[in-house]
Amino acid sequence: MTIGTQPARGTRDILPQEAARRHRAISAIVDTYQRFGFQLIETPSIERIELLTGGEGGDNEKQLFKVQKRGEDLERAATAGESLVDLGLRFDLTVPLTRYFGEHQAVLPRPFKAIQIGPVWRAERPQKGRYRQFVQCDIDILGDPTIGAEVDLIEASTTVFAQLGIAVDVRLNDRRLLSSIGLRSGIELDRVDEAMIILDKVDKIGVDGVHSELTTSFDSAIADLMMQMIASMASADKVSLPWSDPTEAENDAVLQLNTIIGALGDRVALRFDPTLVRGMGYYTGTIIEFGVSDLAYSVGGGGRYDKLIGKWSGMDVPACGVSIGFERIIEMIADGSIVAPVAVLFESDDDVAQVLAAVRQLRQSGTDVAMISRAGKLGKQLTSLAGQNYAAYAIYRSGEPLVINEFQERAASPS
Repeated sequence: MTIGTQPARGTRDILPQEAARRHRAISAIVDTYQRFGFQLIETPSIERIELLTGGEGGDNEKQLFKVQKRGEDLERAATAGESLVDLGLRFDLTVPLTRYFGEHQAVLPRPFKAIQIGPVWRAERPQKGRYRQFVQCDIDILGDPTIGAEVDLIEASTTVFAQLGIAVDVRLNDRRLLSSIGLRSGIELDRVDEAMIILDKVDKIGVDGVHSELTTSFDSAIADLMMQMIASMASADKVSLPWSDPTEAENDAVLQLNTIIGALGDRVALRFDPTLVRGMGYYTGTIIEFGVSDLAYSVGGGGRYDKLIGKWSGMDVPACGVSIGFERIIEMIADGSIVAPVAVLFESDDDVAQVLAAVRQLRQSGTDVAMISRAGKLGKQLTSLAGQNYAAYAIYRSGEPLVINEFQERAASPS
């Protein structure tokens, strides 16, 4: 039986030109974040199943790729009727980061500013633009309880987007305010998350759709009061509460949001959005989302998760992070931002040492160069190279300097 050459369902092969675009985008992202003091780290692609099913991954835990036990462990588990699974592929980079910090915190600085870029896996239903393996790009600040962390994350990330030529706006909210809206609307504490899941659909089904679902799940009085509170907060000039006798946590959330907006609002398109929820269950305070005006989906986001590290290490550590939607932005990056090499063509009987010397001289001038051996008709080869990841070409001729040519000139009148 022929196996075939297609990649596994929900995955894809990356061809050279696209791989070059992705690599250079990653380099630009990392270089910019490093200028803000963030340090690259790496975590394993697989983690213990207990870590990945701890209840903090939201719906992502339902899309977990599980790894079966092996050898004698598998046989023992099958005989005993125990779980056959002990590992899983990571579904995001945040949960592994919290384990990483718990393991290495004795040797890591405080605060610790981390960059992670790598593949994650979710067993989603494959569809156009949605894959089971994709790249995430995260920055996190661990050990800083102040809103300086949120300000730094937003400033660094909007600088990255600007470097990539992508104009973003930033939406802010706070999980403490969301909980208060639910409780003060008459929703029981153990059902607040259920109401937030409905509110999170506002971009898809609109305000009326959210009101209808809240009425169905709770009642019309609760739905009316909740949506009135949200409308009042959304229309205010600054973040404020539409109720009296605020708690200390509510006042703190309002103060922090207004301070972030005041610190960044002169440079960043930034606004408070009381309908912003974000789906992960581990957020405890500020939540952040990056959007593009003509897109119906976000291109990144994150928030504060002060309780997650303590769940694994036994000691709470303040933490805040954001993720850039790498797969969503890669197609938005202009081709001009990707530097392509010059193809230097040489004959099989040319002195390869002399060819290399000429190429080195060109590279020393700052030009990226690829050595390409001649094959077939020149015009056809140039047409092929023009469609690949090459900016221009030069033909090696012994004793003569390399002359860089545009593809269309040469390809139109091949010699």
